[in-house]
Amino acid sequence: MIRHKSEAPPNFREIAEGKSVNAVKKVIGRHYKTIERWFAEHGMEPVRGLAKPRTEEPTGFRDMARTATLVELAKHFHMSKHTAARLRNECGVSRKIKSGAVDRSTSGGKRISFNRPGTLAAPVSQRDDSVAGQAADFLRRRDWKVHRIDDQGRFDLKGKRYQCGRLQVSAPELIAMAENKGFVPFRVWSEAA
Repeated sequence: MIRHKSEAPPNFREIAEGKSVNAVKKVIGRHYKTIERWFAEHGMEPVRGLAKPRTEEPTGFRDMARTATLVELAKHFHMSKHTAARLRNECGVSRKIKSGAVDRSTSGGKRISFNRPGTLAAPVSQRDDSVAGQAADFLRRRDWKVHRIDDQGRFDLKGKRYQCGRLQVSAPELIAMAENKGFVPFRVWSEAA
């Protein structure tokens, strides 16, 4: 079977003038290689590298950027998280801290927890040495997002409950979750003395 090369529509020059191959493809509905061939046959050069116009800062973005994560900003303002990051940096708002961490502006500059696997949750002098605190550290080292919360679900260093991912659990429930993952509590000086 012999295939014949299709010819460009008679008004191709008017359709394609000042447009990219993709833009013409959307109008005509042909493969991009065919459209590139038609451009060459007509002695035209398609427009290349036209970027979308930069997204301007939406109303209310600055206020929400202080408390929301990039994903939350992107969903709320219908943009990519990369655009949300660029806008947040341009408007000079400091980034939101990870779940389980404390904003240094409110904690006196002390790091309370750190959510990367294989690292300690806090400097030794600030560590929660209770069995539940040990269980929380154990889960954090396995890339779980765990931090203390109060009864309303807000971050609180002295809270009685824990936020573990999306779950809000009590200390015994947190210990049971950690034990299911292989956690074994250890005694500390305060308990041994």
